[in-house]
Amino acid sequence: MIHFKKKNGFTLIENLVALGIFAILMTISSLILFLALRGRAKALATRQVKEAGNSAVASMEDYLRRFASSPSNCSGGSEITILGNDGELTTLKCDLAEGRVASSSASGTVNYYLTPENTNCSSFTVSCDSNETGYAKVDISFNLDLNSNTVNTELLNAQGTTEQTFSTSIFMRGKRL
Repeated sequence: MIHFKKKNGFTLIENLVALGIFAILMTISSLILFLALRGRAKALATRQVKEAGNSAVASMEDYLRRFASSPSNCSGGSEITILGNDGELTTLKCDLAEGRVASSSASGTVNYYLTPENTNCSSFTVSCDSNETGYAKVDISFNLDLNSNTVNTELLNAQGTTEQTFSTSIFMRGKRL
């Protein structure tokens, strides 16, 4: 009578099946992780653009409502010049050299930027109107996006761009065109 010894361990086939299942699970989990990281980067970039644009809009609204006496150059276009209560002229525009929303003083040489360095402003438009009473209404609209050199564009391009449009209408109470 021949006695066979029972061997402890796994066969080659069992090891290959287990390795194959492990490889499939690792591939799926790494894909899920990559998608989650890409979505997080996109959400972070979009939030930065939204915060910067909302801050610029709030600053312009505040200035026009509180400190401006009347728009002195509001024929429409890419900038607006406002005569402040202090008698100084201020221009709101998109500084194309820097690509940022800016406010410049009467001298025009010093810009106060309303958006951070990592943003890019485009298509800044202004129009003025007066309703039946003749009081000034200023419409401002601009697009804002993150600079491509400050963002991991490989992550963002896979899901689209972070460009957003911001617009506001400011009614300048008691101020006529």
